[in-house]
Amino acid sequence: MGDFIIRKVTDADVDSLVQLYCEVWPELKAIHQQKANFVLRESTGVSYCAEKEGKIVGSRTSFFMPVFYGSRKLNCVQFADSCIHDSCRRQGLFLKLNQAFLNDFFNEKGGELVYNISVQASKNAYEKLGWVYIESLALFDKYARPLNILKKTKFDIRKLHGQVREDLETEVHEIDSRLLDARNKWFQGKELIHVDYTPETFQWRMKSGNGIKMFQVEGVGCAIYKISYKECGIKILTLGDFFLYDYTKENLKKLEKALRKHEEPDRIIGYFTLSHPLFELMGECHYRGGKRFLFHGVKVVTDEMREICLNPKNWAISFLDIDTF
Repeated sequence: MGDFIIRKVTDADVDSLVQLYCEVWPELKAIHQQKANFVLRESTGVSYCAEKEGKIVGSRTSFFMPVFYGSRKLNCVQFADSCIHDSCRRQGLFLKLNQAFLNDFFNEKGGELVYNISVQASKNAYEKLGWVYIESLALFDKYARPLNILKKTKFDIRKLHGQVREDLETEVHEIDSRLLDARNKWFQGKELIHVDYTPETFQWRMKSGNGIKMFQVEGVGCAIYKISYKECGIKILTLGDFFLYDYTKENLKKLEKALRKHEEPDRIIGYFTLSHPLFELMGECHYRGGKRFLFHGVKVVTDEMREICLNPKNWAISFLDIDTF
């Protein structure tokens, strides 16, 4: 490991990190600059990189999240990009970067919670570092225009899988603060892990960009979502969250109906944890799911945080609260 330098990320590293991401994930090239600016300039988390011969070849970045357990604010970060250049893999860099991060966040900054979503390969590596994966963040799915899907796939369901093309135009406006008040009121008195959105933190979250859109219905609520397309032309609407003035099935149906008329998606997907205010309502509004879970990884170091954060029923977050949205 003597050839590598593990150090903290600085503002001067942003362009070099973007170059690394473009080399490792060329299919996502269009979003790297926007995301790097959000993670490294807007959010000032705990971030490390690996350097070799003057070139950045690895990164472990994170950003602070306004996460609360009930009324108690937690010192919490969410992972953003864990990236190792192809030429430097299987040399222990992933372990070294994460050890530097863990020592900094938990020992020096008094960190309480790290959470992230992982793919299978990363999940195995994180588990060796003490991560626990809980079944909390569940998929909800609806085929909004099934006949149109059959027409576009020509009855070949394999076309439902594979890569998508994302609409990267961001269309976000200020949110009515009454919607955030209604959301906060729902959480009052509940001992649940959730992201606390004020008008300022909401706008901060929207700065991640990458195609985030907002649709509002007066007196009902607003939807935060993204749009993407399969190669066969299927239009997918991915929900970040629904903000409602009153969390009822009737309001959810009204907002979703208007959103479907506005965007005409073929398929709608979203992710909500077991105790999110919409978890039960999604099923009542004819979404399939609630039983297929993403790899929701949790890293804590104290017994108190283990009791709180490793219980899947304590989580009340949505896809909006996840880095990959």
